Amino acid sequence: MASLSGKTVLFIGCGNMGSALALGARSLGLHEAFLYDIDTAKSTALADQDAGDAVDSISEASADADAVVLAIKPQQLSSFLSQNAINFTADQVFISVLAGTRLSSLAAALPCKLVRAMPNMPALVDEGMTAVCGADAEALELAEELFGCVGEVVRVEEKAMDAVTAISGSGPAYLFHFAEALLKAATEQGFDAETAKTLVYQTLLGASKLLSESDETAEALRKRVTSPGGTTEAALGVLAEHDFAGIVRSAVAAAASRAKELGK
Repeated sequence: MASLSGKTVLFIGCGNMGSALALGARSLGLHEAFLYDIDTAKSTALADQDAGDAVDSISEASADADAVVLAIKPQQLSSFLSQNAINFTADQVFISVLAGTRLSSLAAALPCKLVRAMPNMPALVDEGMTAVCGADAEALELAEELFGCVGEVVRVEEKAMDAVTAISGSGPAYLFHFAEALLKAATEQGFDAETAKTLVYQTLLGASKLLSESDETAEALRKRVTSPGGTTEAALGVLAEHDFAGIVRSAVAAAASRAKELGK
């Protein structure tokens, strides 16, 4: 089985996701980690957290890298490839976390063993959900090991990546939006902001933990909370009147459709 232990990884882009991955990778026993960002303050700050060594040059660092993680903004890709594609080789694993960026787009410019990954924001607290795809088995194993440091990983076909983006990539925003609405409802019921926050955050955390650890389905757990004629049934009745489930499906479909558009 492929392993990143003893290898050198170059992280390009030290924003939220690049930083989370670099910090998580410390447990892999890397020989060395290089950190590059066009904003040197970001790479330096990450280096100060013992995530690796900040570098000023992609070309110099890439010469020693066994694997490369690209975590820049999608709109920066064209400029990045035009300036740096020549620095990478066929024996390197190149992992892209750029939303909507197809493997074919990368393959047109890079000779590397390519992996496309879609992580999500909870990787910042080591509870991420990442989907990976690619043609090279060893490269996929390396990517799975890397993203496994910040959460769960699934391997999918590239045609499923737009749906992954809509479900787990955008998914945290759905929960945050629901939390916003529940917080507002709590304050309207008379709670002060701090008490509302405690009630809502712990409820969502506890429910998520129960859902994750229970052998029961989401449907079964929902039914257990819903006593006939009780308060929960009254609340769920209002959600059903407004087609809550249909709204969620439409939202996911819209996100998937937009992901397809961004990939063209």
